[in-house]
Amino acid sequence: MRRASFSPLLLASLAAALLAGGAGATVVVRLDLPALASRSEAILEGRCLSTRSVLDGAGNLATEIRVEVSRAFKGGAGVVEFRIPGGAIGDRGLLVPGMPGFSAGEEVLLFLTAESPTGLRVPVGLGQGKFRVERDRATGAKTLVRSLGGVRLLDPATGEAVPGPDEERFEYGALTALVERLVREGR
Repeated sequence: MRRASFSPLLLASLAAALLAGGAGATVVVRLDLPALASRSEAILEGRCLSTRSVLDGAGNLATEIRVEVSRAFKGGAGVVEFRIPGGAIGDRGLLVPGMPGFSAGEEVLLFLTAESPTGLRVPVGLGQGKFRVERDRATGAKTLVRSLGGVRLLDPATGEAVPGPDEERFEYGALTALVERLVREGR
């Protein structure tokens, strides 16, 4: 796996998350789909196979996530494994506000950063980079759902931070077609 440094913006977001604890929401820059795509090393759709909390070599809590890729828009194929900060082992726990959760069995569309020197790889823009795939029971039609509760989204143009929506829904075909176009254009 390629190792790269996190951007200063992402590091600032993670630092704010760790310092904020339960006191308030994490502030992240609002990213539109072209920004998510351009900042992603991997964009993939798949099924979460497992999650497991671990301690890294420095004793920090992280969650290892395994995703079986069904569609790779950019990078990643087969089974992709990555770690995000936070998790729980025994009576120790770390919650990073704004970091999305993962559940075994859920279908996801992910926009992932490159791996950091410490082995972390997170969704771009924290919760902005994880979409849950929902299927209509009757028709099988897919909808993408993104949860941004626990974050405040900073508008880069105005400098205003507003609470992220608890849930946003997107039409699957339109969003994935746009992702394909953005990747094809190198954005």
